[in-house]
Amino acid sequence: MRKDWEVKKLGDVATYINGYAFKPNQWSDTGIPIIRIQNLNDDDAQYNYCNNDNIPSKYLVNNGDILISWSASLGVYEWLKNTAYLNQHIFKVVFDKLEISKYYFKYAVSSKIDHMVRNAHGATMKHIVKKDFDNTKIYYPPLQTQGQIVEELNCLTSIIEKQKKQLNELDNLAQSIFYDMFGDPIENEKGWNVKKLGDICKTSSGGTPPKSVKEYFSGNILWLRSGEIKDMYLYDTEIKISDSALNNSNAKIFPVNTVVIAMYGATVGQVGIIKNEMATNQAVCGIFINDKVLSEIYLYYNLKEHRNVFLSAAIGGGQPNISQSIIRNTFITLPPLSLQQEFASKIEAIEKQKELIKKSIKETEDLFNSRMDYYFN
Repeated sequence: MRKDWEVKKLGDVATYINGYAFKPNQWSDTGIPIIRIQNLNDDDAQYNYCNNDNIPSKYLVNNGDILISWSASLGVYEWLKNTAYLNQHIFKVVFDKLEISKYYFKYAVSSKIDHMVRNAHGATMKHIVKKDFDNTKIYYPPLQTQGQIVEELNCLTSIIEKQKKQLNELDNLAQSIFYDMFGDPIENEKGWNVKKLGDICKTSSGGTPPKSVKEYFSGNILWLRSGEIKDMYLYDTEIKISDSALNNSNAKIFPVNTVVIAMYGATVGQVGIIKNEMATNQAVCGIFINDKVLSEIYLYYNLKEHRNVFLSAAIGGGQPNISQSIIRNTFITLPPLSLQQEFASKIEAIEKQKELIKKSIKETEDLFNSRMDYYFN
């Protein structure tokens, strides 16, 4: 341990107020918002509200308060919005025991989250037991040192945020170029020719090898699942399968530049372009490009605009799904191929810029993680 640094248990550092157990009949459409875990993880998540004056003031959260979600999704957050009530399963941190930088505290506790997750209780909903939380130890350097550590980590965090903002701006630029050149593909205000996708392209889905045969999942053939369709270009998969798995299932190899659509689950309607040969499971639809009339990049952006159409056509509650029939019957606008190719060239240039930024983000994140490990582990 470094000179002048101490080790403190979290229970000796601050007081942790667990949120209020609001009942549904205390919710309202107006009043003070209630912070639930999803409101910490997702800026777009809807709020419940409460206008009950009898809720104790200790459950109020103010701008700048540090919050810790200790159930389901574990994390440390700084609340940067207006006054709100705190729901159960979230701690509000009250720094009333030791003199400590709240930002140093935030980084220190964040460094322990993985350890807490590994030791969390519960099968379906992981949660931290308060005793285990209180007994978790962190380093406690002098205040001046805390400030220096926070300054360095804040700088790296700011760089990463700016780099990610650059990625978003490039994505917005690509979308803007698409609209400028082709208009809305659903409204088709530019009057392009229109055909059903199934009339110009062939489609297919994949399959899942029997999971009871372990050797099927120890090969080197990329095997794409619907939940992995999140980016435009898809280079790799989490799971690889063997040749024998391919021969004993409906999985089949899709060629490079096949456009794929997720048909089941949370990513239903998401689109991607595979950049290495890969097999897929049955929840993925592959569209084999007719390059005489379509560019795969143009089709990708066109189908992205159809996602809400796919979502509205999906059936099933907890596991929404669409069929190949729905995909094949989707009407696609068909501008001249030369115009599509001009658009594709612009997008490829943007994607090259994005790859450079992603590489820089990875390097900065690696440095950030290294410094976190150096200071806290």
